[in-house]
Amino acid sequence: MTPPQFLKPIYEIDVIKGGQALFEVFLTGSPTPDVIWFHEGQQIFHGPDFQILQNSDKYWLIIKEVQFEDAGVFTCRATNPAGVAECSAKLNAVKRTSGQPPRFIQPIQPCIVRPGESCQFLARVSGVPQPEIVWLKDKLDLPLTYRHVASFDSATGSCVLKIIDVRPEDVGVYSCRASNLAGKATCTANVVVAMETQRQEVKIAVVETGTPPIFLWQLQSQKVMDGDEVRFTCKVKANPMPDVTWYHNGKLVLDNPDFRTSYNRDTGDVILFIIEVFPQDTGIYECVAVNKFGSATTRAQLIVEG
Repeated sequence: MTPPQFLKPIYEIDVIKGGQALFEVFLTGSPTPDVIWFHEGQQIFHGPDFQILQNSDKYWLIIKEVQFEDAGVFTCRATNPAGVAECSAKLNAVKRTSGQPPRFIQPIQPCIVRPGESCQFLARVSGVPQPEIVWLKDKLDLPLTYRHVASFDSATGSCVLKIIDVRPEDVGVYSCRASNLAGKATCTANVVVAMETQRQEVKIAVVETGTPPIFLWQLQSQKVMDGDEVRFTCKVKANPMPDVTWYHNGKLVLDNPDFRTSYNRDTGDVILFIIEVFPQDTGIYECVAVNKFGSATTRAQLIVEG
């Protein structure tokens, strides 16, 4: 038995009155802990105003329409026979007419890599209303491709840019720009590719081995009703284990209150969880796995009936 432990606790958030609030935790423990949510010491139950959800080791509390009386301290308590763990954070409900310009709590840091490796920029930003995030390279908008993947976690304000299979042309100055009606902010860092000598590069090329991704389990098409929960699952194998991205009708799917992704690099299990589907979620879903030795794609259709 192991006591509960929060791999990702909840963070303080600012939400405009009438907007949606999301608290998210990642949790481990054996046996699987029981989770209870509290607001100002009072237990919260699943209902019209509060949604309590779980998917594997991820737990969410969603407040659909924040009111001023919802402001205060929220607590997530996890319990199993081995122990108890808690984490708490404050929800601030603000007037729609007010605003806070973006502010980088954690700016991005320089990235030094060798050719073929992956590079990741991570920043945390706050602001009301929630800022829009744009990534730039050398002061120009950075096109997002299968090698340049961006994500934004509204629960924590985390902005991530991942560069897969770094090449010499990726060298440059990268910026994360956050903007809302109250203002904008930018943080900047550079990518440096550490080149090997020609002899070293040849030696590495001869010694390095691997296999391209292959999906052991393919995505399965589904037909569901409006408002249902949906889970797409697949299993990938490769050496080294690949980076994984999701697409809906050709557009990149990022984690948000409605779409949650999970990827276990040890087992290769990949999950896309749609908390509540709507007719506009109908279409083709693709999971793309990429490493330096190749790529693989699995796709399936989702039909949402009213």
